[in-house]
Amino acid sequence: MKITTVLLIGFGGFTGTMPRYLSSVFATKYYPAAPFLCGKFVVNNFLPDSLSGCTTFSAFACGNITMLQQFNYSGFALYNIRSFILCLVTVFAGLSLIKTF
Repeated sequence: MKITTVLLIGFGGFTGTMPRYLSSVFATKYYPAAPFLCGKFVVNNFLPDSLSGCTTFSAFACGNITMLQQFNYSGFALYNIRSFILCLVTVFAGLSLIKTF
């Protein structure tokens, strides 16, 4: 493993994460009554996929499309249900952990 590869991946993550964070802060400040998390929505759906920090949702969607194209409906359903539940559980655990400190 080359250190330049690791650094390039880290830089890609940084360049994707910063727009997500800044757009979320901007949206929360100027549009507090927005019906969805518009900052994250914009970054996840409209910024180029070359920003590696923004590709998490794109990778999730691509995996889903691949399963649907392969007619793997049970894998599609399990993947989505498991992802949804795991996300909720880990966010709840993180929030609970924060409250204990």
